[in-house]
Amino acid sequence: MKRFWIALCGVLGMALYVGTAHAAFWQVVRDTPIREDASTDARRLDTARKGWIVNDMTGSGSSPQWIKVVEVQKHIGDGMAYAHLVYRTPDAYISAADVVQVEDENGTPLKTTGNTSDATAAQGVRVELMPAPKAEDIASNGAVDEAALKTALDVWVQNCNTVLSKYEGMESNKAAIEVLAGTDYATFTSKDIHAVEDSVIQLLDRWAKTQYVGSQASLSTDDQKIFDVLASYCLIPGIVEGSPFLMADLITLRKKVIFDPPVAAYTAYVNLLDTQPQILFSDGGCRHSVKEMGTWATQWEQYLKTVPADSFYFIEGKKRYLEFATYILFSDLPNTPAFPDYNNGKMENEWLEELESVTLENPGTETAAIIAEFLKKVKANGNKLAPLDKKVLLTKLNVLLVPQTTASATKSIPMEEKLLGKHMFSLQWIEGPMGEAVVSRTETGGLRIDARQEHKGDFVTLNGDVRILDDKNFVVTGVLVTRVSHIAGGKPCPRSGEFTFRVTKNRKYWRLQQMDNPCDPVVDYVDVYFKGL
Repeated sequence: MKRFWIALCGVLGMALYVGTAHAAFWQVVRDTPIREDASTDARRLDTARKGWIVNDMTGSGSSPQWIKVVEVQKHIGDGMAYAHLVYRTPDAYISAADVVQVEDENGTPLKTTGNTSDATAAQGVRVELMPAPKAEDIASNGAVDEAALKTALDVWVQNCNTVLSKYEGMESNKAAIEVLAGTDYATFTSKDIHAVEDSVIQLLDRWAKTQYVGSQASLSTDDQKIFDVLASYCLIPGIVEGSPFLMADLITLRKKVIFDPPVAAYTAYVNLLDTQPQILFSDGGCRHSVKEMGTWATQWEQYLKTVPADSFYFIEGKKRYLEFATYILFSDLPNTPAFPDYNNGKMENEWLEELESVTLENPGTETAAIIAEFLKKVKANGNKLAPLDKKVLLTKLNVLLVPQTTASATKSIPMEEKLLGKHMFSLQWIEGPMGEAVVSRTETGGLRIDARQEHKGDFVTLNGDVRILDDKNFVVTGVLVTRVSHIAGGKPCPRSGEFTFRVTKNRKYWRLQQMDNPCDPVVDYVDVYFKGL
């Protein structure tokens, strides 16, 4: 078996290089694999750490993409010893993209490429690409269609690596936001997963039988081998209504994007996200208890208090928070309703008890306070929730966790800065979670708004160009469409033209001033909320 040796040298360790002709020295700018041949899927021999020096033999295996490693020096400290990882057999290679040259072939230090600023510039984001699958790795004595699986995995790996590669070298904060925004996650849930799924469908059926309570079924060694292979390519099994399927393991995929240095808000976000299930709802209901969902809501509350209220992390974390909080208070899912018809629209005692448990175990949190207010109103109404109480509580829930200084702080902020970014968006007739309005800059330097709220078939959309009038008013020239089941016969009501939005008094939103619905004699309150609410 090929192997390498670690030789410890003294202060004069650099003397090992005497007589090494045509050597060049490179500094490793981020942790990166050392591989046994010049390909990304070659076997990893070791990891070169950021700051180490790589010695290569120029003209003997090097290429524009790869450096042939003769020796790697781990610098312990100036004037101190070096630990050398000496590669004799096999040859070893490191990606040239992960190093900067610090000395030429004569040992002369390079003044422009090896300085500290270059190493810093090279930091940021690196990715661990997935290796191409090999036939021998998939061999399973016929447990699956091996040829079909390899073909499908080839496509899956290629597309995933294409997405991951876009983050390489990107500025850390930008990459962190894009990873969480899931801009390219369509690749991870596309037809390519279904192609892999189709190639192992019989294996998935066998796995599904092992998931039933009391089942005596078990997987063979070859079956388990294939599941291990799939897991190494970020594909894991799931089951809904007895039907098995494959899904992308987003937790592992995210970990392939590595930040140097770490982005604190991102790290805290994903660490919390990864402690919670990837699938929350299925089969028309929730997979988890009210107590679990409430506990997760309070965890997101604690996170939201650590990031600025106008930041991407707050906005995305608030969505996650509301996902849990609105469920435990107002769930209308057919299989897990908060106020089931079979109980005459009353909240069941078990549900109430779990909510009380959340308040007791999370004292002092804003979530516990709003649950306590909810419980008081429900119990006073015979375990039912009055429509007006629901509206009041929904409003409170959506503005929860907003710092008290937000309104006053925005007074000194230019109107354009107030508008640019993500906002909550709502029509008062829609009782579900808030929608989202995004104000962005156009190619010509103007502003544009794209907004939508939707719940159970009802929706409101607003799309158009934005013109700022003053520090309290802006106008949208575009199209507004509303659809509410009990208004205008449940048909969409489009209107186009200029729409003025205005903030009055100490309110934290801009409200549409053209309130009369042209399709029915009702008044529509369409609101764009301040950022961070």
